[in-house]
Amino acid sequence: MATFEFATHTALDLIVRAHDRGLDPLGVAFHVGSQQTDPSQWRQPLMDAATLSRAAERRGIALSRIDIGGGFPAQYRGRILPLDRYAGTIHRALADAFGVSCPAVMIQPGRALVAEAGVIQTEVVLVVRRTPDAPARWV
Repeated sequence: MATFEFATHTALDLIVRAHDRGLDPLGVAFHVGSQQTDPSQWRQPLMDAATLSRAAERRGIALSRIDIGGGFPAQYRGRILPLDRYAGTIHRALADAFGVSCPAVMIQPGRALVAEAGVIQTEVVLVVRRTPDAPARWV
């Protein structure tokens, strides 16, 4: 069994078990990885989430949300694409994956919003060793 098929089967099993125990599974979540510079990396997980949602729906469970995580990059060294390029690519992938029945989407843009919000400036005042033969230095 392919890794995706195994993961989908396991996720579906957990959703069904939660539902059968009186819980209300709301949706699925994924994360494409930190500092993701390729907007297309959200496409396949969205397709997979739609497949999982349809499988849950066939079991009588309507998933109403999808959390696409974070991973949106901040400009540390090289240039990055503007956030609207990510938004456009993700929006198109959502439409392709879910059509008109798209669930509510949650996004965690953290780093992309705040990584450049501040700078810490420090000054080293003293570097010492606690004893002459101590391997560690204290700054």
